[in-house]
Amino acid sequence: MGFISVFINGRAGRYWSWHNALPESEWILVSTPQMKEFERLGSSGFFWHAASSSLCKIAIDKYRPAQQPWRWLTRDIIERRILGKVDALREWSSNREMRRLGIDTIECRGVAMALNPFNAYGSLLLMELLHPAETLRSVYENTDSIGKREIIDYLAESIGKVAMAGYYFSDLHLNNILVSGERKVWVDTHIRRLPQSQEKASALLNQSLSAKKMLGEENRKEIGLYLKSLLSWYQFS
Repeated sequence: MGFISVFINGRAGRYWSWHNALPESEWILVSTPQMKEFERLGSSGFFWHAASSSLCKIAIDKYRPAQQPWRWLTRDIIERRILGKVDALREWSSNREMRRLGIDTIECRGVAMALNPFNAYGSLLLMELLHPAETLRSVYENTDSIGKREIIDYLAESIGKVAMAGYYFSDLHLNNILVSGERKVWVDTHIRRLPQSQEKASALLNQSLSAKKMLGEENRKEIGLYLKSLLSWYQFS
């Protein structure tokens, strides 16, 4: 842990880092056409760290102090930075927990939070960039029925491991998993603690298993029935 300096397209900022696997305490981040493409596909900012060949994912504040000062203060500053709900930190913690459960996740090389409340680049997550790679959804859509079944089985097992440990995926879809060679790697890792109420826990699991995200009602049912066989308390609907 410690302070680091981060330069984003030449603009300097000070950050507090919980984890920094790099030898230097200064990160120089730049925008590239590939990073712009990543931004087009998601809601985060993306920059390139050339010194470590790493991708930096940035959680950008949702509100601006001049336009929505109350929401900016309560949501972006108090809730996220002061009360500890730092986006990058939560994702890093989820990544580590999933690894502990035996699920292959992207290597995280650094995580930090902006010290200046007026710095809209609120938190940073530095990670490896898999290349070549394609999304599990793309693989699913271009494989045969046997391959599709293997993917759904893998997905069910991963969800089951997380649920057995008392968590659920808060952003579950096949675009969050990359296939690189023989690896299936979770790159967008967001797990949350399941509530103690079995009814509420079942509802959250069911909500995460939408037919749209599971690419079909049959896939949703197959995964749901697998979880039901694994978790005595789970009510699939």
